[in-house]
Formats: sequence, C-alpha cells, structure tokens
Amino acid sequence: MNSFIITTLIAIRYVDRWGRKPLLLLGSIGMAVTLGILAFVFGTAEVNPQTGTPVLAGGQGMIALVAANLYIFFFGLSWGPVVWVLLGEMFSNKIRAAALSLAASAQWGLRARLDSSDRRWTAQAAIYDADPELRGGDSTKSDDNENGMDWSLGDNGVLLAGEVHYNRNRDSDTNLPGTFKLGGYWMSGDFKDIGKTDNSTVEGNGMLWALGEHMLYREQSGDDQGLGAFGTFLYSLDDNVNEMDYYFSLGFVYKGLLPGRERDSTGLAFTKGWFSDELKTSRRASGLPTKHDEAVLELNHKFELGRGIAFTPDIQYVIDPAGTREIDDAFLAGAKITIQF
Repeated sequence: MNSFIITTLIAIRYVDRWGRKPLLLLGSIGMAVTLGILAFVFGTAEVNPQTGTPVLAGGQGMIALVAANLYIFFFGLSWGPVVWVLLGEMFSNKIRAAALSLAASAQWGLRARLDSSDRRWTAQAAIYDADPELRGGDSTKSDDNENGMDWSLGDNGVLLAGEVHYNRNRDSDTNLPGTFKLGGYWMSGDFKDIGKTDNSTVEGNGMLWALGEHMLYREQSGDDQGLGAFGTFLYSLDDNVNEMDYYFSLGFVYKGLLPGRERDSTGLAFTKGWFSDELKTSRRASGLPTKHDEAVLELNHKFELGRGIAFTPDIQYVIDPAGTREIDDAFLAGAKITIQF
C-alpha cells in the first residue's frame, strides 16, 4: 500500500513532464513482467495434497512477494492515476460529468476510426461487451461489478455502435467551425420489459441520435472566444426497454462573455423528453401515476479559477418533474467544483 501511494504521488507530479503514453507503456510492461513472474512461480510450485494450495519453497516466496510489490509499484506509477487524467481530458465540457460516470466502468471493447484525407468526414464503429455489470440478462440480479474493476466478460450479448461526423471548417482560424454527427447503437441480449409489471424480458435494445454544434460568432480570428450553439436529438428503437421514446436539447455557450474572464463559459440550455407508451401502460396497471413528458431549462457559468480548477454555479427550472403532472414545477440551484490533475 505504501509503495502504491508513493508511486501515485510521483506520477501525479510528473505526468505532464514525462507524458501520458510513456507512463502507460512503462506501467504495462512492468505489470506484464511481474504478473508473468508470479504466474511462473505459482505454476511451478508444489501443491499441498491435503489443501490443494501451492507451497512456495525456498526462495519462491520471496520472489513472489517482490514481484507482487513491483506490480503494485508499476500500477501506481501508470494505470492507477494516469487513466483518471485521460478520462478528464478526452470528453468535452458539455458531457464530461455524464461521460465520466460511464467511462469509469471496466468494459471490454474495440473501436475503429477513419478520417477522410481532407479531415471533413469521420466514421467510427465499435463493439463492446454489453454486460459490464455481469447480470447475465437477469434484471432482478444485483450489480456484480459495482466498483467497475471486474474485467470478466459478461453473458448478455454485445453492443454495436457506429457514428458518422461531418466537420465544417475544421482547424480553421478564420471561418466558424462546426461538427454534425449521426449515430446509433444496438445491444443484443435480454433486458427488462418496462411494459410489464413482472420481471419479463425482451431481446435487444437500440437507439439513434443526431448531434450538432457550431460556432456562431468569434470575437477575433484564431481565438476560441465567442458564441456557439448545440443541439441533440435521441430516438429510442425499443419502447419496451427505454423509459423515454425520444428527447431533444438545444442550447448556447459563450466563452469569454464577462470582461476579464476570457476562459470562463456561460451556458443556456433547454431539454425535453417524452416517456414511452409501454411505460405508461405498466404504470397504469400498477396503479401508479402515468408519466408524460418532462423539461428542464438550465443556466450556468463556469468560472475557471486556475489550471484544472473550476467553479460552476447552476440554476434549473424543471417543468413537470417526473412527468406525472402531479408535482409542481421546481426551481433548483446548485454548484459544482471541478478539480483536474
């Protein structure tokens, strides 16, 4: 444990100087070698015929102990802290919080991406294990991977995803840039049927989406300060699995709106979603209020306080909370502190 703490502090201190990739490669090699030594030691050790456990004789015990501690050392120097640095850097500010909550889970997958020669078009496709929670399609079973660190393959199909991007004025310092995306995913396997009141399941689940963001105004050439707009539309392919049929969001983000705060961002957005007919049917059968639609109007401002430190006050007005038309509209206020390293 002490070696893990020490190496983690070293990695945090020097990750920008040494680089993410070199640290991850060094850690991978060191972890692979030390695990190989452990496998060899335990694989060649004699086995106690009464208990069936390996017996480490002579210097085998010391070799295994050193190899185990070196594995912790290399993990603490690389994959332990550096992965969290990468996760905080790979997502845009608009989706970072939600994306991090998903990216922290361990999940096997394969992704391929192709850019056109003029970098105007991008296509990407991926295949993932569709059962990272290791429930095996049983909706009544508890999450067997709560900490997200179990790398076992699940037993509930695969997730296939694809997306096409059109990049307008990409890398331009004078024209206003924008990106438009069309994509979707399909998950095989079994999922709880929300249209039924029992634990029935249905096979398959999918969703389509269209995303777009475009800069509308730039304060000066070569600068990222100015006004941008974004929009999202998602459509469910299976109302028996997803509670919402479809929803959309529209909004604006202005970077550098306040004088003297060029790195701050001010956002205004409106989101609305409609609940599926299947969910309405099951709730009526259970004697519960029917859900219709729900909307949120949100305003926030992100204060950049320093390198990797931000404070974001946020206010929201929720229209028809829970979509049952039985709860008064709600006004919410909160704040978020972000620390990245």
